[in-house]
Amino acid sequence: MKKYLNILLGSKNLHAFKQVLAITFTNKAVNEMKERVLTSLHAFSEESILNNPTPLFNIIAEELSISHEELHLRAKRVLTKILHNYAFFDIVTIDKFNHRLLRTFAFDLKLPTNFEVSLDEKTLINEAVDNLIYQAGEDKILTEILIDFALEKTDNDKSWDVARDLKEIAKLLSKEEYIEHIKLLKGKSLEDFKNLGKQLKEMINQQEEDITTIATSLLETFTKKGLEITDFTGKYLPGFLQKIVSKNYTSIKFNAKWQEKIATDPLYPKRVNLGTTTTIDNLQPRIAEDFQNIKTGFFRLEFLNNFYKNLVPLSLLSAINAELIKIKEERNLLLISEFNRLISSAIANQPAPFIYERIGEKYKHYFIDEFQDTSTMQWQNIQPLVSNALEAELPSGKTGSLMIVGDAKQAIYRWRGGKAEQFIDLYNEENPFHADKEVTSLPTNYRSYDEIVKFNNQFFQHISQFLNNDTYKDLFEKHSFQKQNNKPGGYVNFNFIDPKENKESEDNLYCIATLDAIKDALDKGFTYNDISILTRSKAQGTTIADYLSENDIPIISSESLLLKNDKKIAFLIDLITYFNQPEDKEIHLNILRFLAEKNKVEELHSFYEKYISNLELVFEEQDFKPNYFLQLPFYNAVEYAINTFNLAEESEAYLQFFLDEILAFSQNNNDSLSSFLAFWELKKDALSIVAPQSSDAVQLMTIHKSKGLEFSVVIYPFADTSIYNDRDFKMWFPVEKDLFGVDYALFSKKSAIENINETGKALVSDYDQKQELDQLNILYVALTRAVEQLYIICKRDISAGGVENVKTFAGLFINFLKSEDLWKDTQDNYSLGNHQRSSEGKSMNTELSQTIPFISNSSFGNSFELITKSGSLWDTKQKTAIDKGNIYHYLLSKIFYKEDIQITVDEAVANGLIEKEESGTFKQYLTDLTEESSLKKYYTRAYKIYNEREIITSEGTFLRPDRFVEKDNKVTIIDYKTGGFSDKYKNQINGYANALAQVGYEVEEKLLVFINDNIEIIKV
Repeated sequence: MKKYLNILLGSKNLHAFKQVLAITFTNKAVNEMKERVLTSLHAFSEESILNNPTPLFNIIAEELSISHEELHLRAKRVLTKILHNYAFFDIVTIDKFNHRLLRTFAFDLKLPTNFEVSLDEKTLINEAVDNLIYQAGEDKILTEILIDFALEKTDNDKSWDVARDLKEIAKLLSKEEYIEHIKLLKGKSLEDFKNLGKQLKEMINQQEEDITTIATSLLETFTKKGLEITDFTGKYLPGFLQKIVSKNYTSIKFNAKWQEKIATDPLYPKRVNLGTTTTIDNLQPRIAEDFQNIKTGFFRLEFLNNFYKNLVPLSLLSAINAELIKIKEERNLLLISEFNRLISSAIANQPAPFIYERIGEKYKHYFIDEFQDTSTMQWQNIQPLVSNALEAELPSGKTGSLMIVGDAKQAIYRWRGGKAEQFIDLYNEENPFHADKEVTSLPTNYRSYDEIVKFNNQFFQHISQFLNNDTYKDLFEKHSFQKQNNKPGGYVNFNFIDPKENKESEDNLYCIATLDAIKDALDKGFTYNDISILTRSKAQGTTIADYLSENDIPIISSESLLLKNDKKIAFLIDLITYFNQPEDKEIHLNILRFLAEKNKVEELHSFYEKYISNLELVFEEQDFKPNYFLQLPFYNAVEYAINTFNLAEESEAYLQFFLDEILAFSQNNNDSLSSFLAFWELKKDALSIVAPQSSDAVQLMTIHKSKGLEFSVVIYPFADTSIYNDRDFKMWFPVEKDLFGVDYALFSKKSAIENINETGKALVSDYDQKQELDQLNILYVALTRAVEQLYIICKRDISAGGVENVKTFAGLFINFLKSEDLWKDTQDNYSLGNHQRSSEGKSMNTELSQTIPFISNSSFGNSFELITKSGSLWDTKQKTAIDKGNIYHYLLSKIFYKEDIQITVDEAVANGLIEKEESGTFKQYLTDLTEESSLKKYYTRAYKIYNEREIITSEGTFLRPDRFVEKDNKVTIIDYKTGGFSDKYKNQINGYANALAQVGYEVEEKLLVFINDNIEIIKV
């Protein structure tokens, strides 16, 4: 912020802001950054700053070595320039900047210049997969592959539905780190993959046979030698061999102690006789060798099985992508996830001046915020531009600059390409530019109270020992310490729940503890909107939200803001569904239940009995006409339903958002009821309203959503996340091309590649280390959101022997408390700091904010009438007068000032509106009108002109006066008419006056201008 202002105010060039590009990752961050810059410039430009300078004003004046008066004047001028050239005020998201680049290079990339950007990648991928599956039965090889895949899934006791697997694998198409691997598969046909599948199946069968033969032979040897199962310690070895023979692979492990020393330690208990021990001792070398062969063979089998499991979805990836390309080309769409890849291919190896020339701008100073979330390709795409700025000399003799801001401990977006390692490398050794680098740390925490800062310092330095990568360990051990900021106070509370000692379910225990924490915070003087609950997943948030709602705690969450959870929206969906499925009795009941509740029906049984089989009757009583509903365009039909059933009250955010979605849907799709219902099923879990920040309610969100935010009180339930989560594991692994015909295969099971060779072991180790960093980063973000009070609710994850599980967050918390000598086996609740509130309570803003009324078109199909009188007017003087009046009316709507007459008439001639021979007559008439003594001044630049400007009244009515002019907040209304005076004209112009008065204008004059053969002006 200070650096940005220094650049803007450090130059006498008032347009310096046009040479600055600031990039961040969210629209919210963009708006906050712009607001800070403009607020600071506004404060600097106020006269009062000279008498009461702010600390920032003093610092900038000192760093720029200019007087306070000079800084004040510069701020005023720069602010004016920015406001007048706002489009060049380039603080943007990286996606917006990339979009601009793509528009520029659209021709080079063979993209349509009018492409639209789609954020809804999931829906398009689902549609592409569905389209592919619909081809089953037409394409022989595709059909065989899909059927075989479905049968194999059922054989493995899984759903036969292959769509889910294909939709999951299709996500790889948008993953930046998978692009090169997918390219290598492009030359492979479905036939190639089918043959590879057969080969893998044969190898799997052979591998199973090999290890089964070894195990069977060894068991037969035991029998021949007279050995019993009980002759082996714990029956471990025979039991293991029997599992191999029976192919009970899921329970086979290779981490038992007896397996580690199978070649050296006795394999029998002390109680067996000498003859038995001698027999087993003699067999031990063979047993050890056979065990090792089985182990190697088992790992090979696991490798082949996982290779085969992912082959079918992978083989269809190209086919899915082909369908996706078809959809995008048909609709002129470009996925936002494609931006980085397309830009990379467009500007790779291009000199920066060429790129600048194409985008028409030349930035000298760059700011990149939240750099830890930048992907490799995003950074590579920006580097040529930055490099040119840093290495080229400005006229002043200086070079450009790059300021990067980030925190590797808050890198929580690896799943979408964010790479913390880039930032770590930059502030350590790496420098991709031929320019000096300066690293500055921001040591002081200005957000949190002392006890919160102290706890986080101690906790994260302590748990850094559990990181297995030295670089990551250094990050938390040496770079997580923050200075306190002289805000004494703060409170941290741990609540460990133990499901084993409670009758309540685990989820319920978390909910109860969360409610207790809310009550505790309220008792200390905090309000609902001071409190935020952070969860790792949406499902956990939903569980908490449902419980709190049942206990009358006001909440705002992504779930509570969903359109589908509003009763009126649910009713409209049921109504639409009814016309699509008129025989569905459940829909009948839903509609009746809503109407009964809305109309406060007391005798529900008789109400349902009367209408359940005859909804038409209840529609008739509500004055709702089904046939009319079905005849209207879809958007208007829904508006009609809203108005007829009186769903809209003064302000209806859910209905307004719902209508916005219908409008967007209607513009991009056919607006049939069935199409919309299919769209709704896909999108209903994501469509939500935006809640006002001032609501007095507990905020509930995921940790990812909370990044960059702060809350007086943070409650973190379900704080027992496992650090090593293999559920979403996917890795490309190099395979023998000579044997398999491909360079890489996709694996979804860690052990499948970890145990196959040293390369696999190294790759899995690197993956685990990154998981450790990512999980601790999530924990860091969660624990540093709190300003004053932090409540942590987690499981008592400790064994009966008192050993905590340090592979979970809960275990790390226990380990920390032990290190501080605070842990007691009999205690579940721990407190650090001052439980009392330290801050002063902020009074809630009780002033009611002005609501925006729900506005809809209540006239629908009646808005337009077909006039059939025209035949009777042909070739009459009346027809000529009407036509001429309409033309003058149109021309006057285009004339703002007197000098616009010439060009307006010329354009009318060019467009065929008037004949060239008539142009002189029209010009003269319009000139006479604008020179009328009572009108003349209203066609000059002394006034601000509004022609045909729509006004929305407080009742939601749309008004459009022909012209009104404004000066010093005083307006004059001019309305053009033909024919003679009528009271309705007077009422109409008075209506305009009332509407403008409501907006805040003072109405000076109201003029009716009659455009007949002679100009007549009537003052109302």
